[in-house]
Amino acid sequence: MKQVPVFICHGFLDSGKTSFILDTIANDGYKEQGTTLVIACEDGEIEYEPSFLKENNTQIVFLDDVSELNEANLNSLYKKYKPGRILIELNGMWDFAEVTMPKNFVIGQFVTFVDYTTFNTYFVNMRQMMVNMFKVSDVVVFTRCNDKSALQSYQTTLRLINGSTTYIVMDDTGNGEIAFEEPLPYDIEADEIVVNPEDFGRWYIDNFDNKERYLDKVISMKCMAFKSSKLDEHQFVAGRVVMTCCADDVQLFGHLVESDLGVNILDKDWINIKFKLVYRYSKEYDEEEAIIVPISIEVIPSLGEPILNLT
Repeated sequence: MKQVPVFICHGFLDSGKTSFILDTIANDGYKEQGTTLVIACEDGEIEYEPSFLKENNTQIVFLDDVSELNEANLNSLYKKYKPGRILIELNGMWDFAEVTMPKNFVIGQFVTFVDYTTFNTYFVNMRQMMVNMFKVSDVVVFTRCNDKSALQSYQTTLRLINGSTTYIVMDDTGNGEIAFEEPLPYDIEADEIVVNPEDFGRWYIDNFDNKERYLDKVISMKCMAFKSSKLDEHQFVAGRVVMTCCADDVQLFGHLVESDLGVNILDKDWINIKFKLVYRYSKEYDEEEAIIVPISIEVIPSLGEPILNLT
């Protein structure tokens, strides 16, 4: 069966999903190539006018429950309308994990829209739901955000939730720009880059995004050591356990250390480690991974709470 691209717009009511879909339909010139099928999963303030849909070779179907986004029903809609592409306006209260699609449906892009004026309220009270959105998103757009600096305090948390997504802020006039450009909290040009314990998250994100900044640089930080029976005796992971959502959503973020320094390190010891980063291809992840090559390691007294809480 012919593959059909599917574009998903997710987010809570009145966050800007419908406006984005209408703008896409009106301005991307697709109507000359084939039929667009819009699957709308809620009724917002902005409507899909029948005359607009007809003019732009677009069909629309309204669904009332996430259970209707199943393989059989979607396949039936595909056979009925024979669309060249599908745009799904997904209700923000629905969990995308419950959606099942036919094998010929290929997700082209997953965009989540967030009304910045209500973001903090949702993020405090419905954090897991928002985390689930962000984790599957290729792009997250914060609408009605006229001061992008107001979003900076969320940078580390959001990037650790999904470091591969693009976060964008859009003001009331519709102008958008990349959300996060805050200066790093340490001197990247120093002979020795010193990463404070509270800045571990920022450093971890940035050395993934901009590994060229750290090649051949000496870095030092206080973190924790994590041993595992799956690792060789001279190996451990240097990093932190991070809470980005709730007590049920804690993850270990860190890099493999390969050390022949002979320092006796126990699982969950706090350490002060000075090192350089090298990158090596990993069969497990099918990409290059950062490896810490230590210059010196010192076991230090506990710095307190082992979990870096970003909630």
